Amino acid sequence: MPRHRGSSSAPRPPSSSSSRFFPPLTAHAMLGAGGMVDVNPGTALMTIAVSGERTAPDTIVITVEEVPPASVLDPPDLPFSIFMNGVDVSNASACAASGFAATVEPLGGVPAVKGSETAWTGGGVSNNGTPADVVVMAHGVDGSEIIVLSLMI
Repeated sequence: MPRHRGSSSAPRPPSSSSSRFFPPLTAHAMLGAGGMVDVNPGTALMTIAVSGERTAPDTIVITVEEVPPASVLDPPDLPFSIFMNGVDVSNASACAASGFAATVEPLGGVPAVKGSETAWTGGGVSNNGTPADVVVMAHGVDGSEIIVLSLMI
C-alpha cells in the first residue's frame, strides 16, 4: 500500500503532560529520592525484590531484598502472600487454617522491611525430600498484585 507524503506508521509517543508512566528504574529512583511518590502503586511494586533459600531439609527462608515505601503496599500488616505447593502459608494463621505442616517465624509472615527474613519449618516444607514450589505475591493499595518470586526450592 503506498504511503502518503508526511504520514508515518510509527506510533507517536504521548505528550509529556498526558503521560504518567515511568519505567521501573525511574520509579525506583523517584521512590528512593525521599519525597516524590506520585507513582502508580502497580509500577512501584516492580521494585520489590525477594529471595528464597532452603537452609535445612525442613526449612525455607524468604528474605526481602528491596521494597517500595509502605504507602504503596496493601495491607501494611500483610503486604505479601506466600504459597508453597499452591497452599497459602502467608503467616502462622494461614498455615493452621490450611493444615500445612509448618511453623512460621515471625508469626505474622513476611514484613515489608528491607533485610527482613521469615522462616517456614516443618514437614510441609520438607515436601518428602523434593523441592517445594514457592510463590511470593505483593499487593498494592490500588488492588494490583505482582508475583515477585516463583521458585522451586
